[in-house]
Amino acid sequence: MHQRSHPEHLEGPTPGTQISGKTQDCRRESTVYCCAMGRAPLWAWLLLGALVLPGAWSFLNEEQEELLVELHNYYRGQVSPSASAMMPLKWDPSLKLIAEGYAANCIWNHNPDLEDTGENLFAGTGPLDLRLAVEKWFLEHLDYNFDNNSCDEDKMCGHYTQMVWADTHRVGCAFHLCNSMEGLDWERVSFLVCNYYPA
Repeated sequence: MHQRSHPEHLEGPTPGTQISGKTQDCRRESTVYCCAMGRAPLWAWLLLGALVLPGAWSFLNEEQEELLVELHNYYRGQVSPSASAMMPLKWDPSLKLIAEGYAANCIWNHNPDLEDTGENLFAGTGPLDLRLAVEKWFLEHLDYNFDNNSCDEDKMCGHYTQMVWADTHRVGCAFHLCNSMEGLDWERVSFLVCNYYPA
């Protein structure tokens, strides 16, 4: 089973590879920040999502949505040193709608049109494992340097910083089962997109 929580500078996937990280362009240099800043306002993405035909993507059910919020808040509580002003995350249907519309594109790269919204990606060739995806994002804390607010050299930690950003208080995620994915040479890819606001 292949799993990636975000593309990085590798030439291509290797069987069994699990990769974490965050970049502005998923095929280029890594950054500390988790979101690709873009041009379209939230209302434009909501309109686009409303125009997509039902059944164009695979939905997360309510139990899975609750689990994602629970996992994010659990890991936010594990931050050391703790952030006194960190707010618990709440589910946001608008962010979910944006994630659904983008996940259905099956592109292994960040949504270039997000504005004030962060994004984490996870892909695997097996069944979607929400616990594993969020855990992989959190484990990037091992490559995060709190003293200078940056990733260790040649490491990625952007999923982690997005998950635990103190000002972030809303999350919405979507899942899509992609027959193929632009940017990966895998088939039948379980693709998870989580959007965060504010970023």
